[in-house]
Amino acid sequence: MFAIEEPFVEGMADGTEGTPARRENPPPPPPRLIITNPWQCPIDLNTKAGSHLWTEGTKPMEDKFDGTGGDVARFVAIVKNQVQKCCLESILRFGTKNLLIDYGTITLQEVIAQRDARLAHDPTTLQEAQPILKAKILYHYVYNSLGKVPLRKVATKVDEIKEDGPTLLKMVLSDTFVATQAHTYHAKEKIFDLQLKNFKWNVNAMNQMVRETILDLKAAGQMSSESDTILSLFRAYNTASNDEFKNAVMYWKNDWSEGRIATAEQLMLKADSKYDELRQSGQWAKKSQRDEQIIALTSKIRELEGKPKNGTSGQKPSGEGDKKANKKNASWKYDRAQSKTATLERNSKTYKWCTGPGHNGVGMWVCQHEPGKCQPASEYGKNKDNKTSKSSKSSSSWSRAGLTAMLKAKDPSMSEDEIDSKVTAMLSVLEN
Repeated sequence: MFAIEEPFVEGMADGTEGTPARRENPPPPPPRLIITNPWQCPIDLNTKAGSHLWTEGTKPMEDKFDGTGGDVARFVAIVKNQVQKCCLESILRFGTKNLLIDYGTITLQEVIAQRDARLAHDPTTLQEAQPILKAKILYHYVYNSLGKVPLRKVATKVDEIKEDGPTLLKMVLSDTFVATQAHTYHAKEKIFDLQLKNFKWNVNAMNQMVRETILDLKAAGQMSSESDTILSLFRAYNTASNDEFKNAVMYWKNDWSEGRIATAEQLMLKADSKYDELRQSGQWAKKSQRDEQIIALTSKIRELEGKPKNGTSGQKPSGEGDKKANKKNASWKYDRAQSKTATLERNSKTYKWCTGPGHNGVGMWVCQHEPGKCQPASEYGKNKDNKTSKSSKSSSSWSRAGLTAMLKAKDPSMSEDEIDSKVTAMLSVLEN
């Protein structure tokens, strides 16, 4: 067999022998780097542009970090925005973790080890100097953004930090975040035991607390499941007294069941939007239909109690007229807008707003007990020995017999449970 000889190019002018011709295509030119952020280029402090970037990157946040646990979420969010703007993410990565997200599980020893590796060799090129330069920019940004309390804590550790941003950031967060079992238990308990009344029925405030607690748990590596958080939110939303909001909650449950709501954040955004809508339209504080029925029926009972019995005169001693008028127009007792504070001066008496168990969830102005100290209707009329007093026996007897009969006559379609619930609520109101 004969070998096929490759074609030769002609020899060079100096008599050098020719070489086989190359058939490969030349390599394509590298893709053009399109810069959308000046921080993507290497920072050179010897230039005016580099000096400008340094000044911009070390400029502190307006509201400095106060060093409390409640301010951690805001502080971390602002630092994260600065890190993204200045392209500093690379110095905050520790394997698959990020110091601004997993600050509860990344140890100070890990941060120091990475810092020492950066400082182990003096850079000889502009590119080699970038990690050290970026760490210094972050250091001065964080340091200048600290309030008096956290600044006092790190003031004695400046030499130990070695002008390294990730090291300073970890120390600051460690002083305010305790990644212990007790801390984690408390954080999870806040989500599992959500109650809208603890936030004065402010949906936005409750949702914001949930968001901050989720970040807290995520930082500690103890994030609760989305399903658990969503169920806790649904339970809390269902305690609202606004019928339109509760109807919306029912639709959201269907969306969750059918997969249209997958995260707690999606649910909270819907709740925030609905709450804002109801507040702006003045509908949030409106009483539900059930509350209005209880108030109307209770007012009717008070009116009947104020009428004279057969064979007696309708005249009453001086001063009784005001009491009778109050009984006929008792609706003011259920109007929270009567006072901007928790107390109300009326008829020479000091009333306080109460939503305790004695009112079946219906708030009212009371003067006979402290807010939250009223007994449930089942305890109404009992003395310390758990015996029903003589005066309350007749009232309780009248309530269970008369009120039940009156409700059945008014609406025969009502179930026994509904009747019992309304009678209990009216008894509680009458007691106060």
